[in-house]
Amino acid sequence: MFVASCGGGAGTNPFDNAADSNTATTDETSYNNIGTTDNTDGSGNSDTSENTVTSISFGGATPPDGNSVVNVTPENNSIIRTFGGAGDVHYAVENRNEVLYIDNLGFDCTTSDPHTKVTNFGGFGTQDVYAAPFTVTDPQNSQSIPQNGSFAIAGTSTSGAIGYVVVHHVFKVTDTLKGYKYQREQFDENNVLVTFSPGEDGEIARTGEYLGLRTKKGTTEGGYVIAELFFQVDIQDPNVSRSTQFRMNNRTRYSMVTGLSLKGDPGYELNHPDTIRFVVESEMDLNGEFTTEFDTDLGESTFETGSVYGILSTNAEGLIPEGAGVITLTSQDPTQFMNSQNGTFDREIDQYEEAGGFILDRNLP
Repeated sequence: MFVASCGGGAGTNPFDNAADSNTATTDETSYNNIGTTDNTDGSGNSDTSENTVTSISFGGATPPDGNSVVNVTPENNSIIRTFGGAGDVHYAVENRNEVLYIDNLGFDCTTSDPHTKVTNFGGFGTQDVYAAPFTVTDPQNSQSIPQNGSFAIAGTSTSGAIGYVVVHHVFKVTDTLKGYKYQREQFDENNVLVTFSPGEDGEIARTGEYLGLRTKKGTTEGGYVIAELFFQVDIQDPNVSRSTQFRMNNRTRYSMVTGLSLKGDPGYELNHPDTIRFVVESEMDLNGEFTTEFDTDLGESTFETGSVYGILSTNAEGLIPEGAGVITLTSQDPTQFMNSQNGTFDREIDQYEEAGGFILDRNLP
């Protein structure tokens, strides 16, 4: 289950309706000094293959549930695209804390201690970071059990129609990205039917916000990343190559320990490219879904590669107001990379893995 609705904090939340409860939480130590964990019951599956079906369309509406349709739930008949090991996601408000329960990932804590919204980082727009405790205790013998350092990034659109979640295990130094998913609901938070059936023509432009987590491979070093997005679509030719284009600007890193910007730290400008531009080479499908791969060059060589997965929605007037999706990328240390190119660095170049989500808003009047 991955049901969109609204929450609090930085904005709305992409999961179940927020419902106050009296469930107690345990105060464990994590990057945000809050208690957290998750209702894990499965393996630590790290498969990164897509667990979904080919996109289909029923008159522009999101497809109904059926025996041949995977990841389309009878609860809401929504489109759900799942990648990797992350399973069901449930949002709740417990003791005034916003929490996430994420199924199917081992050693990311227990049902009594869910992922809790990070308090030392204010999120970005309608997107927030949730963290689990780094240890749990065996209730019978009081032995401490180390966890995988689970962090979840989650966001939803203003209407609650579409959202995403991305899960990292920062202590799994060779396999930190555990899974991600995005979804378009059948109904938004006002119970309005959500479709992709554009009633407009021409070209449209939207802005957006990206929130991700970046880790250095082979270490537990990590940081949050935010960026601005600029998104354009040619609605006249949505089913042809290169009809959709992105630009990601002002990529800024933040400390996971303090939640503060790392600008001004020695070497900051050299360790993170500010801008990424990418064009969707394949067409947008009839559901308003799109995907593409991209790369970033330094000098004459590629040092960063990635993928984009996203989905759009239309409103009752046939306009396209919102979008959401996930960006994953793998990069090298830019300074080491450039020095390697000119022959002044001959060791193995540090590698980074980054993944996060984005929310697009057309800012309609």
